[in-house]
Amino acid sequence: MTVANLLSAVRLLLAPLLAYLLCLPWPWGTVGSAAVLALAGLTDVADGYLARRLKEETLLGRVLDPVADKVVVLTALAALAVRGKLPLWAGGVLAVKEVAQVAGGAFLWRRSRRVIKASPLGKGATVLLYLGIALAVFACPLAQFVVGLGILLSLGAGWGYLCQAFLQKERPRPADE
Repeated sequence: MTVANLLSAVRLLLAPLLAYLLCLPWPWGTVGSAAVLALAGLTDVADGYLARRLKEETLLGRVLDPVADKVVVLTALAALAVRGKLPLWAGGVLAVKEVAQVAGGAFLWRRSRRVIKASPLGKGATVLLYLGIALAVFACPLAQFVVGLGILLSLGAGWGYLCQAFLQKERPRPADE
């Protein structure tokens, strides 16, 4: 377990706390969820930076980091939809895409022992989704637009990952697996 992987695990564990805080009224819900969201965003930036800086990029990190992001974002979108601060379709569309992507990634791993690295488009989508969620926490009218843009980028990144999965040469699997 590297420091970067530990930060990803912490982000994953922040999701239930974020959901709880998003359901609380002002001021605890707003201030608390904004603080937890900021902490989650900081751990996302720090884990990637540390993994590269310390030369500790691992297979676990390549899986855990995006899964933690997906869990935090989908949890926040669901809680905000329950509160009426974002439309339900936003979380629904993204959830379908993320489940398909995780299933595709599991299939790719099972078949060829490959994990596709995050793309700049996917990273940009995550930044926009975090920003849109923060705007929704503070009831900013631009929140829905920013979240929608983040979802569009995420769909584009998902398409890119799909193309990469089919275009890369497949490594043969060892006979003992």
